[in-house]
Amino acid sequence: MNNSNTISFYFNPYASGANISDVRNNLFKYFRRNEIKIKMPKSIEELKKELAIDKSQNTELIVISGGDGTINCMAQELLDSSMKIAIYPTGTANDFASQFKIKKCFKCLKESIVSGNFFESDIIKVNDQFMITNGGMGLTTEVALGVNRLREKYKWFKTFMKLVGSQVYSFILALKLLPRLKFREYVVKHDNGEGVYKASFIMVCNQPVIGGQFNVAPETKTGDGKFNISIFTHKKKSKLIKAILKLKAKDFWQNTDEELVHIESSKARIRSVDQKNIVFFGDGDHLVESNDLNFESMYRKLRILKS
Repeated sequence: MNNSNTISFYFNPYASGANISDVRNNLFKYFRRNEIKIKMPKSIEELKKELAIDKSQNTELIVISGGDGTINCMAQELLDSSMKIAIYPTGTANDFASQFKIKKCFKCLKESIVSGNFFESDIIKVNDQFMITNGGMGLTTEVALGVNRLREKYKWFKTFMKLVGSQVYSFILALKLLPRLKFREYVVKHDNGEGVYKASFIMVCNQPVIGGQFNVAPETKTGDGKFNISIFTHKKKSKLIKAILKLKAKDFWQNTDEELVHIESSKARIRSVDQKNIVFFGDGDHLVESNDLNFESMYRKLRILKS
Protein backbone atom coordinates (compact mmCIF):
# COMPACT_ATOMS: atom_id res chain seq x y z
CA MET A 1 0.00 0.00 0.00
CA ASN A 2 1.38 3.44 -0.95
CA ASN A 3 -0.14 6.45 0.78
CA SER A 4 1.70 9.04 -1.32
CA ASN A 5 -0.92 11.68 -0.55
CA THR A 6 -1.24 10.91 3.16
CA ILE A 7 0.03 13.11 6.00
CA SER A 8 0.27 11.72 9.53
CA PHE A 9 0.09 14.61 11.96
CA TYR A 10 1.48 13.55 15.36
CA PHE A 11 0.04 15.92 17.93
CA ASN A 12 1.27 16.25 21.52
CA PRO A 13 -1.72 17.65 23.47
CA TYR A 14 0.49 18.26 26.52
CA ALA A 15 2.81 20.72 24.77
CA SER A 16 2.45 24.22 26.22
CA GLY A 17 1.33 25.71 22.89
CA ALA A 18 -0.96 22.88 21.82
CA ASN A 19 -4.48 23.62 20.58
CA ILE A 20 -6.27 20.75 18.85
CA SER A 21 -9.16 22.91 17.55
CA ASP A 22 -6.71 25.26 15.86
CA VAL A 23 -4.83 22.29 14.42
CA ARG A 24 -7.96 20.66 12.96
CA ASN A 25 -9.22 23.92 11.41
CA ASN A 26 -5.91 24.74 9.77
CA LEU A 27 -5.22 21.23 8.54
CA PHE A 28 -8.57 21.33 6.72
CA LYS A 29 -7.79 24.82 5.39
CA TYR A 30 -4.31 24.11 4.03
CA PHE A 31 -4.35 20.38 3.33
CA ARG A 32 -7.89 19.64 2.14
CA ARG A 33 -6.56 17.69 -0.85
CA ASN A 34 -4.54 15.37 1.34
CA GLU A 35 -5.68 12.52 3.53
CA ILE A 36 -4.87 13.72 7.05
CA LYS A 37 -4.44 11.37 9.99
CA ILE A 38 -4.20 13.13 13.34
CA LYS A 39 -2.48 10.85 15.83
CA MET A 40 -2.22 11.48 19.57
CA PRO A 41 -0.38 8.48 21.04
CA LYS A 42 -0.65 8.24 24.83
CA SER A 43 2.50 6.19 25.37
CA ILE A 44 5.86 5.35 23.79
CA GLU A 45 4.52 1.92 22.91
CA GLU A 46 1.51 3.42 21.12
CA LEU A 47 3.78 5.88 19.33
CA LYS A 48 6.02 3.08 18.06
CA LYS A 49 2.97 1.13 16.90
CA GLU A 50 1.57 4.10 14.95
CA LEU A 51 4.92 4.86 13.33
CA ALA A 52 5.31 1.22 12.34
CA ILE A 53 1.93 1.44 10.60
CA ASP A 54 3.03 4.57 8.75
CA LYS A 55 6.24 2.90 7.65
CA SER A 56 4.43 -0.21 6.41
CA GLN A 57 1.93 1.93 4.47
CA ASN A 58 4.64 4.17 2.96
CA THR A 59 3.05 7.30 4.38
CA GLU A 60 4.51 10.25 2.49
CA LEU A 61 4.94 12.73 5.31
CA ILE A 62 5.19 12.79 9.10
CA VAL A 63 4.48 16.11 10.83
CA ILE A 64 5.70 16.38 14.42
CA SER A 65 3.64 18.83 16.47
CA GLY A 66 5.20 19.48 19.88
CA GLY A 67 8.39 20.73 21.47
CA ASP A 68 11.96 19.47 21.64
CA GLY A 69 10.95 16.47 23.78
CA THR A 70 8.35 15.38 21.24
CA ILE A 71 10.83 15.74 18.36
CA ASN A 72 13.39 13.73 20.35
CA CYS A 73 10.91 10.96 21.13
CA MET A 74 9.90 10.57 17.50
CA ALA A 75 13.39 10.99 16.06
CA GLN A 76 14.51 7.91 17.98
CA GLU A 77 12.17 5.94 15.71
CA LEU A 78 12.56 7.89 12.44
CA LEU A 79 16.31 8.25 11.96
CA ASP A 80 16.59 5.35 9.53
CA SER A 81 13.28 6.02 7.79
CA SER A 82 12.90 7.35 4.24
CA MET A 83 9.69 9.21 5.15
CA LYS A 84 9.67 12.99 4.91
CA ILE A 85 9.58 14.79 8.26
CA ALA A 86 8.26 18.28 9.02
CA ILE A 87 7.96 20.24 12.28
CA TYR A 88 5.07 22.30 13.66
CA PRO A 89 6.48 23.72 16.93
CA THR A 90 4.13 23.95 19.92
CA GLY A 91 6.56 23.48 22.81
CA THR A 92 7.87 25.88 25.43
CA ALA A 93 11.38 26.73 24.25
CA ASN A 94 11.32 25.08 20.81
CA ASP A 95 15.12 25.21 20.60
CA PHE A 96 15.32 22.95 17.55
CA ALA A 97 12.67 24.84 15.59
CA SER A 98 14.12 28.22 16.56
CA GLN A 99 17.61 27.20 15.44
CA PHE A 100 16.31 26.44 11.95
CA LYS A 101 13.74 29.27 11.87
CA ILE A 102 10.76 26.91 11.76
CA LYS A 103 7.66 28.89 12.70
CA LYS A 104 4.38 27.92 14.31
CA CYS A 105 2.62 28.69 11.05
CA PHE A 106 0.45 26.38 8.92
CA LYS A 107 1.01 28.48 5.81
CA CYS A 108 4.77 28.08 6.32
CA LEU A 109 4.32 24.35 6.89
CA LYS A 110 2.41 24.08 3.60
CA GLU A 111 5.12 26.01 1.74
CA SER A 112 7.88 23.81 3.16
CA ILE A 113 6.05 20.67 2.05
CA VAL A 114 5.48 22.07 -1.44
CA SER A 115 9.12 23.15 -1.83
CA GLY A 116 10.41 19.77 -0.68
CA ASN A 117 13.74 21.28 0.41
CA PHE A 118 15.56 19.72 3.35
CA PHE A 119 18.14 20.73 5.90
CA GLU A 120 20.34 18.22 7.67
CA SER A 121 21.15 18.31 11.37
CA ASP A 122 23.73 16.50 13.45
CA ILE A 123 22.39 14.62 16.42
CA ILE A 124 24.27 13.40 19.48
CA LYS A 125 24.26 9.80 20.58
CA VAL A 126 24.29 9.58 24.39
CA ASN A 127 24.97 5.97 25.36
CA ASP A 128 22.10 4.22 23.53
CA GLN A 129 19.83 7.27 23.14
CA PHE A 130 19.83 10.23 20.73
CA MET A 131 19.73 13.94 21.55
CA ILE A 132 18.64 16.57 19.03
CA THR A 133 19.37 19.91 20.73
CA ASN A 134 21.03 20.34 24.13
CA GLY A 135 21.33 18.60 27.47
CA GLY A 136 23.12 18.69 30.75
CA MET A 137 23.76 17.43 34.24
CA GLY A 138 23.80 18.99 37.69
CA LEU A 139 21.92 22.28 38.12
CA THR A 140 20.52 22.15 34.58
CA THR A 141 18.95 18.76 35.34
CA GLU A 142 17.31 20.19 38.46
CA VAL A 143 15.78 23.00 36.38
CA ALA A 144 14.41 20.69 33.67
CA LEU A 145 13.14 18.23 36.28
CA GLY A 146 11.53 21.07 38.23
CA VAL A 147 9.62 22.33 35.18
CA ASN A 148 8.43 18.84 34.26
CA ARG A 149 7.30 18.03 37.80
CA LEU A 150 5.29 21.24 38.09
CA ARG A 151 3.70 20.66 34.68
CA GLU A 152 2.63 17.15 35.69
CA LYS A 153 1.45 18.06 39.20
CA TYR A 154 -0.45 21.31 38.65
CA LYS A 155 -2.93 22.00 35.85
CA TRP A 156 -2.49 25.76 36.26
CA PHE A 157 1.23 25.47 35.51
CA LYS A 158 0.57 24.67 31.84
CA THR A 159 -1.42 27.92 31.57
CA PHE A 160 1.44 29.72 33.29
CA MET A 161 3.88 28.26 30.76
CA LYS A 162 1.73 29.49 27.87
CA LEU A 163 1.83 32.99 29.32
CA VAL A 164 5.56 33.22 30.05
CA GLY A 165 6.91 30.87 27.38
CA SER A 166 10.59 30.01 27.65
CA GLN A 167 10.95 32.47 30.56
CA VAL A 168 9.70 29.63 32.75
CA TYR A 169 13.23 28.19 32.70
CA SER A 170 14.66 31.45 34.06
CA PHE A 171 12.04 31.42 36.80
CA ILE A 172 12.84 27.87 37.93
CA LEU A 173 16.59 28.49 37.59
CA ALA A 174 16.31 31.48 39.94
CA LEU A 175 14.56 29.28 42.52
CA LYS A 176 17.22 26.57 42.21
CA LEU A 177 19.99 29.14 42.75
CA LEU A 178 18.60 30.19 46.15
CA PRO A 179 20.06 27.27 48.17
CA ARG A 180 23.75 26.51 48.47
CA LEU A 181 25.41 25.39 45.23
CA LYS A 182 26.02 21.66 44.81
CA PHE A 183 29.25 20.53 43.19
CA ARG A 184 30.37 17.20 41.75
CA GLU A 185 33.66 16.10 40.25
CA TYR A 186 33.64 14.81 36.69
CA VAL A 187 36.28 13.23 34.49
CA VAL A 188 35.82 14.65 30.99
CA LYS A 189 37.62 12.96 28.10
CA HIS A 190 37.33 14.52 24.63
CA ASP A 191 39.07 14.78 21.25
CA ASN A 192 41.88 16.96 22.57
CA GLY A 193 42.55 15.44 25.98
CA GLU A 194 41.16 14.72 29.42
CA GLY A 195 40.59 16.66 32.62
CA VAL A 196 38.96 16.51 36.05
CA TYR A 197 36.49 19.30 36.81
CA LYS A 198 34.53 20.26 39.91
CA ALA A 199 31.35 21.86 38.61
CA SER A 200 27.82 22.82 39.58
CA PHE A 201 26.66 21.81 36.11
CA ILE A 202 27.81 20.80 32.66
CA MET A 203 26.01 21.47 29.38
CA VAL A 204 26.38 19.43 26.19
CA CYS A 205 25.19 21.51 23.25
CA ASN A 206 24.36 20.66 19.66
CA GLN A 207 23.37 24.27 18.93
CA PRO A 208 24.11 27.73 20.38
CA VAL A 209 20.97 28.60 22.36
CA ILE A 210 19.37 26.67 25.25
CA GLY A 211 15.90 27.20 26.68
CA GLY A 212 15.11 29.80 24.05
CA GLN A 213 17.26 32.40 25.82
CA PHE A 214 20.67 31.25 27.05
CA ASN A 215 23.44 31.64 24.47
CA VAL A 216 25.68 29.02 26.05
CA ALA A 217 27.62 27.92 22.96
CA PRO A 218 27.62 30.78 20.40
CA GLU A 219 30.27 29.21 18.18
CA THR A 220 28.61 25.80 17.97
CA LYS A 221 27.27 24.86 14.52
CA THR A 222 24.62 22.23 13.89
CA GLY A 223 25.98 20.30 10.94
CA ASP A 224 29.77 20.26 11.44
CA GLY A 225 30.06 16.90 13.18
CA LYS A 226 30.98 18.44 16.55
CA PHE A 227 29.24 19.53 19.75
CA ASN A 228 30.09 21.84 22.63
CA ILE A 229 30.77 20.92 26.26
CA SER A 230 30.40 23.87 28.67
CA ILE A 231 31.64 23.27 32.21
CA PHE A 232 30.59 25.74 34.92
CA THR A 233 33.26 25.60 37.63
CA HIS A 234 32.37 28.91 39.37
CA LYS A 235 33.06 28.54 43.11
CA LYS A 236 31.08 31.61 44.15
CA LYS A 237 27.36 31.83 43.52
CA SER A 238 27.66 35.53 42.64
CA LYS A 239 30.07 34.73 39.81
CA LEU A 240 27.87 31.91 38.52
CA ILE A 241 24.83 34.21 38.50
CA LYS A 242 26.84 36.85 36.64
CA ALA A 243 27.89 34.22 34.08
CA ILE A 244 24.29 33.07 33.56
CA LEU A 245 23.06 36.67 33.14
CA LYS A 246 25.78 37.27 30.56
CA LEU A 247 24.66 34.20 28.65
CA LYS A 248 21.06 35.36 28.75
CA ALA A 249 22.14 38.76 27.45
CA LYS A 250 23.89 36.92 24.58
CA ASP A 251 27.12 38.65 25.46
CA PHE A 252 29.94 36.84 23.63
CA TRP A 253 32.35 37.16 26.52
CA GLN A 254 32.97 33.50 27.40
CA ASN A 255 36.67 33.49 26.59
CA THR A 256 37.29 36.00 29.38
CA ASP A 257 35.60 33.86 32.04
CA GLU A 258 38.30 31.51 33.33
CA GLU A 259 35.77 29.50 35.35
CA LEU A 260 33.66 28.65 32.29
CA VAL A 261 35.36 25.91 30.28
CA HIS A 262 34.38 25.40 26.63
CA ILE A 263 35.32 22.27 24.68
CA GLU A 264 34.44 21.41 21.06
CA SER A 265 34.57 17.70 20.27
CA SER A 266 33.12 14.97 18.06
CA LYS A 267 33.27 12.39 20.85
CA ALA A 268 33.42 12.63 24.62
CA ARG A 269 33.16 10.58 27.76
CA ILE A 270 32.01 12.03 31.10
CA ARG A 271 32.32 10.00 34.29
CA SER A 272 31.49 10.85 37.89
CA VAL A 273 34.48 10.67 40.24
CA ASP A 274 32.25 9.41 43.06
CA GLN A 275 30.96 6.67 40.69
CA LYS A 276 27.36 7.60 41.47
CA ASN A 277 24.92 7.84 38.59
CA ILE A 278 24.64 11.06 36.62
CA VAL A 279 21.10 12.04 35.66
CA PHE A 280 21.39 13.51 32.17
CA PHE A 281 18.55 15.54 30.71
CA GLY A 282 18.43 16.03 26.95
CA ASP A 283 15.88 17.90 24.83
CA GLY A 284 14.02 18.84 28.01
CA ASP A 285 13.45 15.29 29.25
CA HIS A 286 15.17 12.58 31.28
CA LEU A 287 17.39 10.90 28.70
CA VAL A 288 20.07 8.75 30.37
CA GLU A 289 21.08 7.85 33.94
CA SER A 290 24.56 6.35 34.35
CA ASN A 291 27.93 7.01 36.02
CA ASP A 292 29.56 6.73 32.59
CA LEU A 293 28.17 8.86 29.73
CA ASN A 294 29.49 8.48 26.19
CA PHE A 295 28.71 11.15 23.59
CA GLU A 296 29.19 10.90 19.83
CA SER A 297 28.18 13.32 17.09
CA MET A 298 26.19 11.65 14.32
CA TYR A 299 26.98 13.81 11.28
CA ARG A 300 23.87 15.24 9.58
CA LYS A 301 21.82 12.23 10.60
CA LEU A 302 18.42 13.96 10.78
CA ARG A 303 16.70 15.37 7.65
CA ILE A 304 13.84 17.85 8.12
CA LEU A 305 11.81 19.85 5.60
CA LYS A 306 12.85 23.52 5.54
CA SER A 307 10.38 26.15 6.69
